[in-house]
Amino acid sequence: AYVNLRHPFVINDLEMQYSLMDRRRVYDVLHEHGIETPRHAVLVREEGRDQAVAGSKDQCFSGMTHCLRAIQKPSVVEMEDVVDINGIVFRKPFVEKPVSAEDHNVHVYFPLDCGGGSQRLFRKVEDRCSEYSEHSSVRSSGSYIYEEFMATDGSDVKVYAVGLDYAHAEARKSPALDGRVERDDLGKEKRYPVRS
Repeated sequence: AYVNLRHPFVINDLEMQYSLMDRRRVYDVLHEHGIETPRHAVLVREEGRDQAVAGSKDQCFSGMTHCLRAIQKPSVVEMEDVVDINGIVFRKPFVEKPVSAEDHNVHVYFPLDCGGGSQRLFRKVEDRCSEYSEHSSVRSSGSYIYEEFMATDGSDVKVYAVGLDYAHAEARKSPALDGRVERDDLGKEKRYPVRS
């Protein structure tokens, strides 16, 4: 509203920032620009419009429509170490992310041969950012993106900017390890530059 009223010099696309609060739209933008993403499926349970869509680097995306197979009634079949989202199978470990990027309640589900259960990530509270749960069933309400878990040897990488010949990223200890946030002497979370 302020930008439209006062017309200041704007560096970032403010409208696009709102779009990026929806993780589905983030995947759309990545695919529109030829950037690979992990194999994933989107399960939508919102306001009576249940659907599930699946995505991989081989499938096209078009805005919010996901030009993929959209199914009116989602089918979620859960077995011991597997979840099937309308025929798209994910073996544990896999990640379940809320479609809203404002929702930090991300779950990582582990196979029984690794102890089972799930690591539940959440917005940082003091020195905690996740906790282990013995519960290993996916959530039965809400909208989520399911994707393969990418092993990173204990690091979590955040990419902040990408250009044609440049990217800026930082690494931190993965919150899925032990749930503790590493902090420096000033109390800030420790982050390390990523070099490409």
